[in-house]
Formats: sequence, C-alpha cells, structure tokens
Amino acid sequence: MSAPLDGIRVVDFSELLPGPFLSQSLVEMGAEVIKIERAPHGDPLRRSSPGLFAMVNRGKSSVMLNLKAEADRERAHALITGADVMIEGFRPDVMARLGLDPAALVEQHPRLIVLSLSGYGQTGPMRKVPGHDLNYLALAGVTALCGRPDGPPEHTFGLPVADLAVDVTAVAP
Repeated sequence: MSAPLDGIRVVDFSELLPGPFLSQSLVEMGAEVIKIERAPHGDPLRRSSPGLFAMVNRGKSSVMLNLKAEADRERAHALITGADVMIEGFRPDVMARLGLDPAALVEQHPRLIVLSLSGYGQTGPMRKVPGHDLNYLALAGVTALCGRPDGPPEHTFGLPVADLAVDVTAVAP
C-alpha cells in the first residue's frame, strides 16, 4: 500500500519549528523532503535544541547552501525544478532578494505549489515583522493568562501553539 504523498518532492527552505514540523508531516505521508539549510552552520535549531531538530527533520535529506552565492542559488533552482512543493518561512520579499521569488518560480514551474509561512502574512501593516510563537500568543491575549495575578507576566503556557498550528492549517485539505 502506498502512502498518500508517494512520489511528491518537497524543497523546504524553512527553519526552527513551524516549517520543519509541517514538512515532517509531509515526510510521514510519504513525501520526499529536501531541507535547505543556511551554510555554513545550518538551521539554528540544530544547535539550540538538537533533540527537537532531530525530531522534526527525521527522514529528510539536507543540503547546505549559501543563497547569497550564485552557484548555490543555481543549485537551489535545480532542486526546485524537480519539486512539486516549495516551503519557505522567511519574511515577505526575502526569497525574492535571494533570487528565489516565489511568484517568478511559479511562473517558471506552473505546477509548483509554494507555501510561504511568514508570521503575519504576505500583506498588511505587520507583514515584515518577524514572527515568533510568543509574539502571537501575546497579541492574542494568551500570555495575559500566564503567571500569577499579583506578579509579573510569565511565559508559562509551555506549548508553542502557533508554531505547531501552521502544520494543521497548511496540510488540511
């Protein structure tokens, strides 16, 4: 019996938790995922939380690229040429500045599905603000529920809800 995503190739430019958690779900459904990591050190999660890095990147192949170097951008383009899906988790316009504009890539490869996982969306007043789970929880008022009423705020929620929710919303039919 084949898995639902057998034969699907994903090129994943995301790092830390949200994108890698998403692409890990795709691996578990049978997709081939090629993780693009920033050369020379790779995904920052690799160093800050090696166990979590291993958990959300198992079963993927990894390629270290410096996307500011022409030769590595060409390698990235070659990987995208054979892909069905591209995931990126940068602020809007970063991929375009690196020579990998999602709109241009879709024009070149009409069957390519691009998932852009920016913190505050691709448009709007906060589009270029870096997003992190704690910021989302604070904006939603969740952090007001954390800590003691007579004490300072605490981030004791303990679960990166927004970071993990991206998987559910991106994979859902």
